[in-house]
Parts: sequence; structure tokens; C-alpha cells
Amino acid sequence: MESNLTLKIIEAKDKLDNNLKEFLINYNTEVDSKNIQLLINELLSEHTNVINIINNSIGQTHQEYDFYYNADIKNDYVATIESFLPISFKISELINAIIKKHNLLEVQQTENKYITIQKLVNSFSSKENREKFLNEFNSRNININGFNQKFKRVKNKELRLQLYIGIPMLLASVALIFSGEYFLGKPFNGIQLIMLKALIALTISIVGSSLIEGSVKTNWTIQKGLTIRAIGWVAVFLLIYFLNPANPGDVH
Repeated sequence: MESNLTLKIIEAKDKLDNNLKEFLINYNTEVDSKNIQLLINELLSEHTNVINIINNSIGQTHQEYDFYYNADIKNDYVATIESFLPISFKISELINAIIKKHNLLEVQQTENKYITIQKLVNSFSSKENREKFLNEFNSRNININGFNQKFKRVKNKELRLQLYIGIPMLLASVALIFSGEYFLGKPFNGIQLIMLKALIALTISIVGSSLIEGSVKTNWTIQKGLTIRAIGWVAVFLLIYFLNPANPGDVH
């Protein structure tokens, strides 16, 4: 799972756990209904915040990495969701039980509160877990629109476009490298070799990143205080251009 998004989820879940502990301590010593309502509102707010963070994290990560091309990231999210949902259900049950006991204001659930979470479960959980969670949502009268949807591959169009552009460029680059000096009638000079190196790195990165499963990410430090962060074919380009065994000056 992508580190920054993971940290946000972990921090939100830890905060929810602490809030739940404080809620139970305060509730057991509280007798005033108004104060109990305030405690419930605070716990509910924290619970909703965790769900929103998870939903946003799922959406952002899929758009950036595509779960279909990154099994490890996908499996991490599925495991996180499948471990969080039972806790989420228990918190909802606790809140509803206390509301009923003290005749407090009922909690208004957002209709699509779990929609992205349900969509992830429907797309990637095992059939057994998918059916189990679907039944759990149904038994609690929680909207199940997410189970009518599945995640789509987001890289297909991008990858096809890369191949359509990259393969002709790669072939042209190879032809230029092996026949360019013949037509020029003299060896390539230094700037021409650097440009050829950049061109071949660019074409290989475009084609290679569309054929290799997964996502490449790199941080390239040029000098102290100056770092280039890149992902996808740009990251591949930097790796090929800077980390290749041949120096243009050593070609001849």
C-alpha cells in the first residue's frame, strides 16, 4: 500500500480506537442524556472520518496504481477493509443500542457512506467474504449500491496509447542509431550521442512501462536539496538515462 495513504488510514483507525476507549469510560460514568448524546456524536464523527479517509484512499490509489496491475497494493487494501468492517459494524451497533436505551436522537446514515468500500469488496474479495459482507450490510439495512459496481481497469487506454506511440518511435530510434552515421558520412558528435541516448531511453521507457506489470517510482537526487520524483514511464526514463552501463563518450 502506498505509504502516505497507509499512514493516514492507520492514524485515523488509531484515533478511532482511542476515541472508542474514552467513550466507554465516559459513558459508564455519565448519567446526563445530553452529555451522552454529545459522546455519541463525537464517536460517530470519528467513525465517519475513518470511513471517508479509507474511501478517498481507495479511490486515489486505484487511479494512481490500478489495483489490477498491483496485486500487493490491492491485497493490502482488501485485508485492511475486511479487518475494519467488523469493527465498524460493532461501533454502529453500540451507538444504536445506546440511542435506543436512552431514547436519544437517531443517527442519520449517509446513503452512500460505504459505497467505495463495498465496491472494493465486490471487486476483489473472495466469493465467501463478498457474500458474508453483503449479508452483513443487508441485515443492518445499510445501502448496498457499492455491491452493484466493480472497479474498472484505469490503465488500459493509457497503455495502448503508449504502445501506439512508443513502438514506432523505438523502431525509428533504432534505425537512426544504426544508420545515422552512414547517411551523415561521419561519426556522431557528443551532443548527437547525448540526444540519441535521451531518445532511446524515452522510447524504451514508454514501451517498457506499458508491457511490464506493476508501477515504477523513483526519487532522483541531482544535488543536495534538489530531488526529482517520478512515477511510471518517466521514472523508467530516468533510470535508463542515468543508470545505464554505456557512456556516450565511450561508444567510439
